[in-house]
Amino acid sequence: MQFNRTLASGLAAAATLCATSLASAATIYATGQLLTPGPPGHGDLRENFLYSIDSSTGIATPISPTTTGLPPALGGTPDGRLLGFSSGQLVEVDLSTGTSTPVGGPSGVSATGFDVLDDGRAFVVTFSDDRLYSIDTTTGLASPVGTPGQINAALLAAGATAPNAFVISLGSVGVHLYGIDLDTNTLLRMDPNDGSAAVVGALGAVGSVGAGVFSGFSALTGIDENGDGQYDALFGSVNFLNPAGPEPSIRLGGVARFDLDDGTFDLVGINDGVIFFGFGSNPIPEPSTAGLLLLGSLGLLRRNRSKRFPSTSTSHSGEFMHLRSVAPAVAVMALGSASLAFAATEYNLSAVPTLDGGTRNFALDLNNARQVTGNSGMAGNTTLNPYLATGASATYLGTIDTSNVFGRGYAVNDAGVVVGESNNDSSNAFIWDSANGIRELFSIAGTSSGVAHDINNNNLIVGISSNGLASRPTLYTPNGSGGFAASDLGSLDGQNNTLGRAWGINDAGTAVGVSRRQTTPTSVSQATRWQNGAITNLGSLQPDSFSEAFAINESGVAVGTAVNGATGGGTSIRRAVRFDNGTVTDLGSLGRTFSEAKDINDAGTIVGFTTNISGSPQAAFVFEDGVMIDLNTLIPAGSGWTLTSAEGINDNGDIAGFGTFGGNTRAFLLTPIPEPTSMALLGLGGLAMLRRRR
Repeated sequence: MQFNRTLASGLAAAATLCATSLASAATIYATGQLLTPGPPGHGDLRENFLYSIDSSTGIATPISPTTTGLPPALGGTPDGRLLGFSSGQLVEVDLSTGTSTPVGGPSGVSATGFDVLDDGRAFVVTFSDDRLYSIDTTTGLASPVGTPGQINAALLAAGATAPNAFVISLGSVGVHLYGIDLDTNTLLRMDPNDGSAAVVGALGAVGSVGAGVFSGFSALTGIDENGDGQYDALFGSVNFLNPAGPEPSIRLGGVARFDLDDGTFDLVGINDGVIFFGFGSNPIPEPSTAGLLLLGSLGLLRRNRSKRFPSTSTSHSGEFMHLRSVAPAVAVMALGSASLAFAATEYNLSAVPTLDGGTRNFALDLNNARQVTGNSGMAGNTTLNPYLATGASATYLGTIDTSNVFGRGYAVNDAGVVVGESNNDSSNAFIWDSANGIRELFSIAGTSSGVAHDINNNNLIVGISSNGLASRPTLYTPNGSGGFAASDLGSLDGQNNTLGRAWGINDAGTAVGVSRRQTTPTSVSQATRWQNGAITNLGSLQPDSFSEAFAINESGVAVGTAVNGATGGGTSIRRAVRFDNGTVTDLGSLGRTFSEAKDINDAGTIVGFTTNISGSPQAAFVFEDGVMIDLNTLIPAGSGWTLTSAEGINDNGDIAGFGTFGGNTRAFLLTPIPEPTSMALLGLGGLAMLRRRR
């Protein structure tokens, strides 16, 4: 058995290191500010962080301590560095601390729009003379490109009256730079070779989305979604929402994907109370010739094995596929006895249905009845909406009120009760069941501001909510009259004005998540367990370093992520971990630089995702019997699927998550195929021997 597992793990790791697989998600780095309401009579608490954003969900996670001096513009380089531009100076940003180091001398120009193309060339767009400048990434010096006024000329040609271009962000896709003119809310395409510009879509197209209630487009970046070393999608920030008027009033912290044909955008996700300043991402280098040759060899091996062990269920549509282990079953005959072993579980794969008219969806959890929840697009709505999928149909869960612009179901228990968030002017925690529909969960402070992350089979719910001072880890308890009472779970530092979050809860009522712990000279967020009134630090891989727990099973074993002390390209590397009886175990990353464990079932099987620092290629994994396996290595050639994240696993071993299929992000459901009995395997071995003799 050890030989089989080593073989499977080795093949998977080699394929991972050499392959350039399609991926739906990339990591975006962002500089930003988090606002937390202060106590009555005091000012708000404002903290600056360097964030990591998952492009598939739009969720931002701080990856640095609170810091100052973050640059308002970012750009990632092909060699994995993160550069910034601040007060006319090119800087390099340390991804673990958020500190900036000057690169060369002052550039001689003033700008906040900065980006690095996937070929390594850097550019800024200035306020004063409305033009592009190239930036030498060694000396930091600026050189003009084209002539002044080219952006205004493009706006004028598109119908603007007396344009006065105000472009504060740059991003790149392919051979072009893109910027948003805040004066006209228009997306612009610019040629980095001659500085010429053109309007994308119609004048004002960016501001036409959501009836013009979104604003604050301060950041843009290209991302490399398919791992080919080139930026192929444009993402940006949407900082404000105001349904009542034209002036921004609510911190949205939105992450948007822009349409490069019509100049509009789709909102991918939101981060309450956050304002983003700059975005940056890194392209993935193409694999070497030797790597491609090795990948081809692995493909030939796999193709030959497919012929010897054909799939019993196939579909060219990708809606239903049979997943086959990389390493076939090996029969070992010794001393008259037979020992047979399998390297990995086999699965059937099916697509989780979208809401009516939707082309994309995400799965975030499932229960033991294979009901799946998450969020989905739907006809007539450009944002993502919460759903519950049962079999071949998906039910729209609704919104707290008609002004909601975004929602998702985070968890579903075995009774089919869903909890999650519904957003209008802030995130509202909700509970949904088939009898009562969607209902608000009120926060500690008596408002509906919060997010519900998990629910157990006793209808105990955990998440975050506001206590009037900060977003706090929260337990929502049934009050006996159909409602729920919110209570603060507390923090490692004993304070009630620091941030924390409860992510998971088991049926015994033990919750896990993250909270602040005071260290010297600053504080650090670490994985936390709340059990019977006691608050326990679950630890990390390194002393005084970040960790976070996302889920816990009935045995009290939790999983999550933690900094492992290593760095890659200046980034503190985080690994999927298991928290078990005081021991924190690094589960690995399949040769990549970053991994997270998202869920664990009662058998101890763990699922999650692994990726590189720049976010691509990303892959879903399953960890079982001490072995992490890339689920993509189990997919037959031609399936059309790329599994990027496994988000939930139930006690039957069914796995839910999301990936790409048909060019769209789609939710998937994996169901294990039962292993044949020992007698059946022995019979199969005998038939194989007879056939060989013939």
